[in-house]
Amino acid sequence: MKPNRPPAKNPAPVVKRPLPNAALRITTNKSRRRDQLASQSKTLAVGVFVIGAVFVALDLTKPLPQKSSPAATAQQIPQVEKATEPTVNTATEDISAAPVAQAETGIANPPVADILKVPAPVTPVAGGAEKFEKEKELVLTGLDAGREAAIRRDKDLFERAVKGQAWDAYRGLLGKSIDAGFARLGKGAGVNRFDEVWKEPSLYQAFLRWKVLGRLSEPVIASQVTDTYTGQLLSWLCYNTSAMEEFMLTVKPEDDGGKVLKFLMDAWPNTQGKMDKYFSLALACAVVFDNEVAIPNPVGDSASAKAVVEPIHRYLWFIGKNEKGLLAAPVHHSSASDLVWVV
Repeated sequence: MKPNRPPAKNPAPVVKRPLPNAALRITTNKSRRRDQLASQSKTLAVGVFVIGAVFVALDLTKPLPQKSSPAATAQQIPQVEKATEPTVNTATEDISAAPVAQAETGIANPPVADILKVPAPVTPVAGGAEKFEKEKELVLTGLDAGREAAIRRDKDLFERAVKGQAWDAYRGLLGKSIDAGFARLGKGAGVNRFDEVWKEPSLYQAFLRWKVLGRLSEPVIASQVTDTYTGQLLSWLCYNTSAMEEFMLTVKPEDDGGKVLKFLMDAWPNTQGKMDKYFSLALACAVVFDNEVAIPNPVGDSASAKAVVEPIHRYLWFIGKNEKGLLAAPVHHSSASDLVWVV
């Protein structure tokens, strides 16, 4: 039999004390951080003070404005002469014909300076008509008609007609040149009697130009075209064979030639180089709206209110829809004779 043993006692817990070196390191790091923060705060305060002092010094060094007497101020103001009002050309006086936004028409707007540019009035060249009477006939047939010298002379004479406003004299020279050209051609017969004319592009173009200028007349052209700037549309028309054919087939003697030419000149800057594409549309609008067209029942207005169609806005509306492909039939594929029933 084993003897009873007394129960074992739990040993006392051992308390670990930190090493003296570790406690010293912790205390040293905390003190170093406090010193760094204090140093940064002092540096920041000194920097702010220095910057403020610099701005104050700059303000103090600015020279004070000197007060001038009213008499001296009056002497410094230059005397402005009264400006003479410029003569506004009829091609640019209609501000309602300004280009609409590019997003609506798909055509880039021209510069504002070009829209508001007022060309200086041009004094007709003295003796312009007499000079045309002394000119020799234009070369309109044969190989010489296509040479650079003949083409250059033709355009120089047209420019002289623009500057001198001598359209009747220029048209007389064209007629004399056309007669001389016909005399050099062979005599045809029957349905083929005009074949020789179609084979001479210079002669045929001069003949169309003679017809177009006759349909417009000198007073109408002189009232609209005063210099080469306002004559850009007419110059383009008179050297574009297909455009002149369309013009003669559409514009009738009873139409107002002055208003037709005015509308075409207003449409020229709004079309931005696309007159070849939209000339039929412009011509149709010019013929239809040479007189005011009233809107019988304007939306949102009273029954007594009068509203008329704005021709240039109608023209640009069709261009915008056509460029976006929203029309059932593209207008640039139709002739002006057909479009007069559409616009």
